[in-house]
Amino acid sequence: MSTPKNHHYVSRVLSNNFLSTDGRIYRYSKISRRISELNSTKGLFSSPYLNTVIDDEGNLDHASIEHVISSHFEKDFPKHYKVILEMLKEDHEIGKPIPNSEMVLDSVKSIVEMGFIGRMRHPLDMQRTENVIFGAMMTLAEGLEEGLRNSMISHFVSKAKVPNKIPLNFPELSQGMVELMGETTYSIMLAPKDHYFLLPDCTAATKRFKMKDDVIDGQVFINPAMVIGLVIMPISSKVVLAATKTEFAPDQGNGTYILSEETLLSYNSTFFDNAIIEVACENRDYLKHFINSI
Repeated sequence: MSTPKNHHYVSRVLSNNFLSTDGRIYRYSKISRRISELNSTKGLFSSPYLNTVIDDEGNLDHASIEHVISSHFEKDFPKHYKVILEMLKEDHEIGKPIPNSEMVLDSVKSIVEMGFIGRMRHPLDMQRTENVIFGAMMTLAEGLEEGLRNSMISHFVSKAKVPNKIPLNFPELSQGMVELMGETTYSIMLAPKDHYFLLPDCTAATKRFKMKDDVIDGQVFINPAMVIGLVIMPISSKVVLAATKTEFAPDQGNGTYILSEETLLSYNSTFFDNAIIEVACENRDYLKHFINSI
């Protein structure tokens, strides 16, 4: 069996949950401002050779990063998704603490980790990062002696045949971001009848908050750090998971909520604004109505 070379930057285990009952999904481009119809997620949010890297022997490696993403983020997604859906079928009061909270929250946390690294997986975000790093390295190379400079330039050229020039350790990055976020409150948001969540091409929407300034012996020291304080990730057309840094919402608590039409519109606007190029939706009429309303 050949190794796939069309790599998805939004995992299909996620985007498949946005297919309509007849297996269709509708994509809106913020560039062309047009809606297109797909009959599967095979060509949705994907790019050829996106996760291809060059191994130590100089060969093209199409599989390693795909395997890491699959084993750390995708393999257990169906199991965690099922836990959440089973909980939602139970008879419990909306807005109250999540029942079977330990098991459910473990599943919510595991899925949300995919949202932390979603933007980094987009080809344009990868390109921006690489431009900054390679640009700085090329500037540094200009001041080196000829042999070392030529060696560095040769290394850059060898990377030119793959889009993924600086492979990221996605599991390590995701875990680090989770730890930096600290104490977190988790929520499960449900769409009202006949309304649908959008799926952005960056998997999830994130918001950063400025950290509190440090006060030492009465003197204030400015803390410029910005940490992710909110992650909202749609996991189907009807369900969104939210992870909020607890200090920013101390009274919220873990819970399940049915959104009003107005609040759902606000969430979809956030997904749309965070999307780099495209959003997708299972319902063409809803997507068209949303686009006309913004």
